[in-house]
Amino acid sequence: LSKIIEKVINNRMVHFLDDFNILSKTQFGFRKNMGTETALLNYIDNIQEALNNKKYTVSIFMDLSKAFDVIDHKILEKKLEHYGFRGKFLEFLLSFIKKQKIFCAYQWKKFRNKISK
Repeated sequence: LSKIIEKVINNRMVHFLDDFNILSKTQFGFRKNMGTETALLNYIDNIQEALNNKKYTVSIFMDLSKAFDVIDHKILEKKLEHYGFRGKFLEFLLSFIKKQKIFCAYQWKKFRNKISK
């Protein structure tokens, strides 16, 4: 059930972020039709353009695969509010992230998720 809820939350958030053009055009992760292949093609194009213009290029690679495991929930809450997430949706999302009990299908359930502090 937790995975279904994560999918619904993700879909709503991505839809909201896309509708209001909040995400950068260079944000490739967690976006439809914007996967690794698109990111690599964009990266190669940028390098080729810089080299063609006799400019230096620098690349920095970071592994952020466990970033949500250590995120500060207060900072996340402030960022979500900054980008327009408010009301019941924000309350639900923060409750879900903090592993609190949430109401679903007429029963109180504790959902497991990947985001923990």
